[in-house]
Amino acid sequence: MPPPPQPPSPARLRAALQAAAGGIPCAIIEGDVAQNGSVTLAGIARRESEPAVRRLIGEASGNAPIAWRLAAFDGPFCQTLDVIRPAARQFAGTAPDVQFGLKSGPFKLHENDNIVPRFVMPDYAGYAQVSYIAGDGTLVHLYPSDQALHLDITTPAGKRQGLPVAGMDFRQFPAGATVYIADPVACGCKPEELGWQVAPPYGVDMMVIAVSSQPLFPQGRPANDTADTYLRDLQAALERAMRRGLRVNTRAVLVETEAR
Repeated sequence: MPPPPQPPSPARLRAALQAAAGGIPCAIIEGDVAQNGSVTLAGIARRESEPAVRRLIGEASGNAPIAWRLAAFDGPFCQTLDVIRPAARQFAGTAPDVQFGLKSGPFKLHENDNIVPRFVMPDYAGYAQVSYIAGDGTLVHLYPSDQALHLDITTPAGKRQGLPVAGMDFRQFPAGATVYIADPVACGCKPEELGWQVAPPYGVDMMVIAVSSQPLFPQGRPANDTADTYLRDLQAALERAMRRGLRVNTRAVLVETEAR
């Protein structure tokens, strides 16, 4: 009886999975292959595409064990993922990354909870553009924004600053800094006096961040911005920045909201 086929090397497995993950529409897939051949896979994908994602990744991985951390959505977010994908961390990527999420940790919020974005800068100083796209397609810019009246910044050395913000604020954040936007606790404000609170309609929404070594929108964005207009302009701004050789990183996360 012939011996069983040898599993592919981590390098070959990584290349196969990288090719498979990069060809999945309406998804951003990240992760990597460990030296022992095990696979970690995370990211965001349209719910109806999830079976195809698992099939394609399963076929590419052979019998390699996979730790799945894939978040699925039903909302109108495919255009957003298409726009930010060229500057997003993808499978087996080695470029700098921006960490992004909520102060509360788990991506689930309840009625009247404050939406407090948290991000950690990559290994370069730069500027941030943070936006929130609801499941019904409406858009709110979280930073820069006239409503982002307070920032809490901690440098990698542990130096912390709580800074009031007036109007559009195009602040350069230090490399590796941890930033909280509109945190009532850090501000010492009443929750209803600062930032944004969860309200109907409930469901799955998306937060998006773009970090760049120069501001993508030096004049800011209008208060009545729409998702379609913003995403069109964001795509053009990202393309210009990358052509100029600026450093750019993007990330999207899903946020689930529900009644209390």
